[in-house]
Amino acid sequence: MDKRGFLWSIAFLLLKTVVAHGQVFYFDNTETTLVKTTDHSPVHWYITIYSTSNEDETLQWKSIFHTIPEEWVVTFDDQTVSHQNVQHNDSADFVLYTTPEIPQKLIIGVHLNNQVGQGTVSFEISDPDTPGVSDTIHFHFNISQGSLEVENTFLSGKFRMEEGKLYTISGEPASFSVFDQTGRLLTEQTGKAVFDMTTLPSEGMYFFQIVQNNNLYSFKMLK
Repeated sequence: MDKRGFLWSIAFLLLKTVVAHGQVFYFDNTETTLVKTTDHSPVHWYITIYSTSNEDETLQWKSIFHTIPEEWVVTFDDQTVSHQNVQHNDSADFVLYTTPEIPQKLIIGVHLNNQVGQGTVSFEISDPDTPGVSDTIHFHFNISQGSLEVENTFLSGKFRMEEGKLYTISGEPASFSVFDQTGRLLTEQTGKAVFDMTTLPSEGMYFFQIVQNNNLYSFKMLK
């Protein structure tokens, strides 16, 4: 048997095993490792999920946290719903599409909140219609301290509020990222010296991360 025939035989046996067990989904790989610094927050990555069914299927995910810092805020997007502030043992249904335009991804996001640490966030994927059929994907994190200097107060004299707008006192441009209380990113803008608070959707508490001249300023603000 030539090499091509051997590879096709292996592929057939794998597919046969999946079908025999009634599993309607599979992964090319089930784990990935992210080595980042706190400067990269929020950290995002994905694992692609594939369908072996001729029709859309309803699956379920369940989160499993392994020793991640409590300061981290986890988000998860199954490409049907984006889930914010996911906790250990949370679960939800999602639809696995049989013929998506692009391969469907299960996307994790982690807001590090300037906290170093190591840990794993896993998601058990199961088919509610076929008890006992499941697979688990793993996102391993190794986060070290970044190079950006962190300031937690306006006392640095770098910013001022005036008529509902947040200005950099120096007039130099900065990058603004704004999050809600669940850690969900609301808006980003770069290369500007002013942020208009009226662009935020409603009154409430917001968390700002502003990068200017390689310095990171983090603070919360009530609109």
